Amino acid sequence: MRPPILFLTIAFGAGLVLGEGGRGTGDGYVMVPVLSVAAVLARRAPLGSATGVMAVAGLLWGGAAVRERGATCAGQWSRDARSGMRDAWTRGAIVRLLDPASDSGGLVDADVVGGARCGGTVRVRWPDHPHAAGGTTWVVAGRWVGVGRGTGDEGRGVLVARRVKLLDAARRGRGALRDRIVARAEALFGSRAAMVEALVIARRSELDPAVRDRYAQAGLAHLLAISGLHVGFLAAWLGVCLGIFHVRGARGLGATGAALAGYVWLLGLPAPATRAALMFLLHAVARWRQRVVAPRGYLALTVLLLLCVDPWAVQSVGAWLSVAAVAAVVWAGRAAAKLPRAARLVAPALAATLLTAPITAFAFGTAAPIGVLANLVAIPLAGVAVPGLVLALLSSWLVPPLAPLLAAGSGLGLALLDLVARGAAAVPGGHVVMVAGWRAAALWLAVVVVAWWLWNSPRRPWVFAARIAFVSTLCVSTSLLNAFHLDDCRCLTVHFLDVGQGDAAALCTPAGRWIVIDGGPRLPGSDAGKRVVIPLL
Repeated sequence: MRPPILFLTIAFGAGLVLGEGGRGTGDGYVMVPVLSVAAVLARRAPLGSATGVMAVAGLLWGGAAVRERGATCAGQWSRDARSGMRDAWTRGAIVRLLDPASDSGGLVDADVVGGARCGGTVRVRWPDHPHAAGGTTWVVAGRWVGVGRGTGDEGRGVLVARRVKLLDAARRGRGALRDRIVARAEALFGSRAAMVEALVIARRSELDPAVRDRYAQAGLAHLLAISGLHVGFLAAWLGVCLGIFHVRGARGLGATGAALAGYVWLLGLPAPATRAALMFLLHAVARWRQRVVAPRGYLALTVLLLLCVDPWAVQSVGAWLSVAAVAAVVWAGRAAAKLPRAARLVAPALAATLLTAPITAFAFGTAAPIGVLANLVAIPLAGVAVPGLVLALLSSWLVPPLAPLLAAGSGLGLALLDLVARGAAAVPGGHVVMVAGWRAAALWLAVVVVAWWLWNSPRRPWVFAARIAFVSTLCVSTSLLNAFHLDDCRCLTVHFLDVGQGDAAALCTPAGRWIVIDGGPRLPGSDAGKRVVIPLL
């Protein structure tokens, strides 16, 4: 039986999507009929009534989130730029950096603390040469470049800084702590510091793009993006340490909750990490109170709490991947309970890879089936290496002589992780690159449907063999049709690609050589060349 909280969470999320997609002008036409029907069904169908109420609550909460984001500096600047206001593109503010900015420039997040009639967090493209420590306060002026044109895109954009001036060198807040961690990582790990920063505090601005691509091709990209897995590592090792010192019950729960809350705050409250922390705390409270835990129920409750805290998580690809992966692991753990040990080990990774493939294909145009095997090796390595990195950084403050030893041991774990990523990325056919969008997602969704159909086939060998033969014949026939589709034309062909700022042109010469004209814009979270042009080539 599916827990009722599952339907309530889905209804709330659907309401959020509708609320964040509009400006609230037509909400009354939706809310009044829904609430009227809910009042009529309150006694006969309480779950249906509650579902309608939750949908309306999500609609209102989404509208409030839109208004809140529109009141921030990013929202106001994007709205002014779209309205054609004079000098709308030039903006300035007093900001406090949330991360250090290197001499080579790059993207950095900052909190607006003055100099403008608004607040919030903005993303700044820092100019070259002026190094800036995290937590310091600067006066920044430059050109605002908005991303997207919809209501939900009002808070997205980048302030391309042309002039910066240090206002206060004192380091404060979360940026100061992250700056100190970055400095310790560079001192302890040297050339591997960028990898350490990505694994521990989700700072990926200094990470080599080749490393990102390698991990994505190996199906291990979730290790570089702080996810629920990292919070799980921290929670597991905290449990071990607290058990050694006999800290249990309410005190252990409080200590673990404080540590997880502090870590998620340090990361900047990303949706996957927040979801994992909430899920762990709910599970710990249930065990402490000796309550039966239904995995699907507390996963749904966790998602509902996350959407209440961060309404925009419903549009976060990271949140989609996090929830889909956990749901797949929960299902696989129950479905494979009676299978042999080897199958029980592979089932969670296989289910998570299949269920997240349509999402990665839709958002990024990639899918990595090789991740099923790579994760079996990489996750245990990361489970040892990541806590080792945290211990090395902590010991650099608490017990400095011990820090180099821990750094050397965890550095070996990083080297082994990179070796696994290199090997998995080099496997032919281990990853697939396609044009991101609904067509790519539909292809992998069809793969998920076929896998579900095979799994639910009757447990008779001949029936299962017949279904396997049917699927194999379908795949082979499709492949042969593509393989024998010969094109005898040896001429100049021109392809026009929609890259968001007009069309890019890709020319194929009679000799088979390609010429690309205008690779498209490259903005944070949207690289048209990588998303549209490269898959064609």
